[in-house]
Amino acid sequence: MIKLVDGNHQKKIDFTPTVDTVAGSAVLLGDTVTITSVDIPAGVCGAVNWPNAGAQYSIPNADGVAYALGDPIFVDANNEGVPAGGLGRIGFVSEAALATDTEVRFVHER
Repeated sequence: MIKLVDGNHQKKIDFTPTVDTVAGSAVLLGDTVTITSVDIPAGVCGAVNWPNAGAQYSIPNADGVAYALGDPIFVDANNEGVPAGGLGRIGFVSEAALATDTEVRFVHER
């Protein structure tokens, strides 16, 4: 699960999922990765956070990868951080992480 660490949630965009979507999920809208801040039931209009660098989040480190400050970070279908691919780039690393770190902090940007 993706968690807000510092700052405020960002600009909200209406979103109606076709399946139940839990808080902290990455949602791909076109080529932009957005993040849910609350659970949204299937078929119910909710909102996702649009990237604008207004907040710092943490994401599970899926592959045990070391990241340097400023590295791009991507998100996979399990809402975990990966160094490339997945659903798309979710942002840039805001605090260096060791391969043994279970979470990576990032700024949510396109």
